Amino acid sequence: MVEWNPGLNNEAHTLRAAYQQMPREGAPAIPWYVKLFENPASPFALPGAAGVFAHDCIHILLGRGTLPQDEAFVVGFTMGASGDLTLLQRRFFVLFASLVYRGSYRFSRIERRIFNIAVNLAIRIASSVSVGSPA
Repeated sequence: MVEWNPGLNNEAHTLRAAYQQMPREGAPAIPWYVKLFENPASPFALPGAAGVFAHDCIHILLGRGTLPQDEAFVVGFTMGASGDLTLLQRRFFVLFASLVYRGSYRFSRIERRIFNIAVNLAIRIASSVSVGSPA
């Protein structure tokens, strides 16, 4: 995994410019165990699953890079923001990502903590925003 961070303070960047600069492996390089629960086309997709393009755009919008901790944050945030993630699904995913995921995809103690922080943050943000009212 290549270290890259779009930052949040770069006014010269558009989403398109940041996306074009982002290092990507492409969908075929993503392992099956990641696609199993994180790909919206999978029958086993968990709440918050996003396609590769959407996932990459979320990285940029959240100002997160491509380190394992950034991946854990992005996945946790999207799952938490879905409004549909159950505690059982959350615990199962963390266990699966800690035991089955390999290499830079595997959740260490740090990634598990960051994932849970991101889920909680997204849930708190979603609960503080009223549906239908202007921000």
